[in-house]
Amino acid sequence: MVAVKPEYLTEYIRSHNDIHAFGNFPESPRVLELALQDENLPDEEIALTPADRKIVLTTLRKRSRDASFQSRVLNAYSYSYSCAMCNVQLRLIDAAHILPVEIDGSSDETFNGIALCAIHHRAYDRALVTFNEDFQVRLNDNRLESLEKEKLGGGTKEFRAGLRPLINLPPSRRDRPHPEYIAKANLLRGWAR
Repeated sequence: MVAVKPEYLTEYIRSHNDIHAFGNFPESPRVLELALQDENLPDEEIALTPADRKIVLTTLRKRSRDASFQSRVLNAYSYSYSCAMCNVQLRLIDAAHILPVEIDGSSDETFNGIALCAIHHRAYDRALVTFNEDFQVRLNDNRLESLEKEKLGGGTKEFRAGLRPLINLPPSRRDRPHPEYIAKANLLRGWAR
């Protein structure tokens, strides 16, 4: 039997086969005994070795997220249900935190979220692209030039061309990205005002 806290349901779904396979390997009893003796498993990984693939049990520590954040943000942008930066849909849309979850002061309020496609979510998290308090999309030209010099700039022209000048916004003003979160996130990622 497996009990899962609601905030870890996504992780459980992703790895349920591995979790339910626990016990089928010679090292399983030792791992379970360690877990029962000490609530805090050691940070090092404990490997279970089946015939075809190694399974690793690790201790995970992360800030919890409100399970409704994703649906609230996507619903806020539902009039287009597309990326706020490029209009792509294709069921590739994430609810991205403007101010990251791991930063003190971040929240799971809808106004700390934006609907982004998978590419722009990663690009936003890596400070390749952002938007300001006037909702203007901005590119990190220095970072893109650096990637070009490293021969890692493939697709830069298409990346630039696909961006909107302003992000799409939710129709409801209360759901729109909050200027305070935008400013803090941009400062955190090294963007000048």
